[in-house]
Amino acid sequence: MHRRKAAQELADQYVATGNVSAVMLAGSLGRGRNDEFSDVELDVYWTVPPTDDQRRDPTLALQGAVTKLWPYDIEDAEWSENVRICDAEVTVSGFSVAEIDSWIALMDAADEPHLIRQMRMSAIHEGEPLYGEELVTRWRSSATYPGPLAVATATSFLTPERLNRWRLWSALLQRDDLAMLHRACSEATEVILGTLCALNRIYIEHPSFKWSRHLVGRFTRAPVGFSDRLFSALTVGPIQGAPTLHALLEETVELVAADLPKVDISTIESVLNDWRE
Repeated sequence: MHRRKAAQELADQYVATGNVSAVMLAGSLGRGRNDEFSDVELDVYWTVPPTDDQRRDPTLALQGAVTKLWPYDIEDAEWSENVRICDAEVTVSGFSVAEIDSWIALMDAADEPHLIRQMRMSAIHEGEPLYGEELVTRWRSSATYPGPLAVATATSFLTPERLNRWRLWSALLQRDDLAMLHRACSEATEVILGTLCALNRIYIEHPSFKWSRHLVGRFTRAPVGFSDRLFSALTVGPIQGAPTLHALLEETVELVAADLPKVDISTIESVLNDWRE
């Protein structure tokens, strides 16, 4: 409750600048799955690009401290500041309303996965609006997951480059080469999860698939017994888990062939059949 109250008070101060169209409680707190380790994350959607004073003033109005005011990140299209208010550490991410509108308009013609944009769409769909609910509702309605993005995302994960180590999994297993096998298993898991996000039309929340149990619970299209098999494989370790991961990868590729015929799976099939010693 303390963290949520701090977030709302800070959101109100951002709104008071007169240059904010929406504020959302983000991260695990905003998605309703917070625990004792969760940070406070606030997403601010600026009507026009903010001044540095507009970014500082909300915290200062609450007698808080701005511990870091990051410069605008062109690649992520984001302003970011780290602040401390009411004994709570808060990470604030700021975005231009016009930029979000542009991203949503371009989603239908996506020819690459645009992970930064997917993470933003995920936050908009799953976060908690603290201000500007009408705008957030409009964005959610417009930002349905498009078919071309599913093809682009699955294609980007099902590449030989992502599975270079997995080509060797059988040999690594026989050699008891655990360090490299661990890495290969992690990479294969990310390929499986990223591909299933595309199949299920779910925007990727985190590039390393944080909160994976929550994510897997949302899959309606996946290999039979997927959750139990995946987490069992990850729990027992690479020696016992690698064969299960390989089977899940093969079954995931079969689902792609059935559901996303525009994805070329020929190269990834050759990787799955290429067990080098």
